[in-house]
Amino acid sequence: MLRHPGGCGDDGFLTVLSEGLVLSGIAMSIAGHTRPASGACHEISHALDLLYPRRAASHGEQVGIGAAFAMHLRGDHENSRIMADALRRHGLPVVAREIGFDDEEFVRAVGFAPETRPGRYTILEHLALSPAQIKDAYAEYVASVGG
Repeated sequence: MLRHPGGCGDDGFLTVLSEGLVLSGIAMSIAGHTRPASGACHEISHALDLLYPRRAASHGEQVGIGAAFAMHLRGDHENSRIMADALRRHGLPVVAREIGFDDEEFVRAVGFAPETRPGRYTILEHLALSPAQIKDAYAEYVASVGG
């Protein structure tokens, strides 16, 4: 998906997208829960929904930003930029302000995110960053992806 040159109207792109969705559905079915397809990116999206219910963007847009940021938090800055480039290529947002949230609101949501899925263990729980550390990491992400 990240390196596919096609767009949303391209049959090849839609085939790759469909296969990915089916495979993630199979993984969730086998596991008996959504953990194989629902990590930090979904926690961040749910936190935005809970903290800012009247301002939340689409789930997919929020998850896309959360996924690129989570990749950055994992230390995989190259793939985080590749993911951000893929989002942009398809006209999707890459930073929180592109969906109506300022940096402080996004940082607050990232800090709150682990509370949305008790029992999950994602990069957010692993790092257990302070608000100041999240703010620094997000600023670094924004600078890295050209936001």
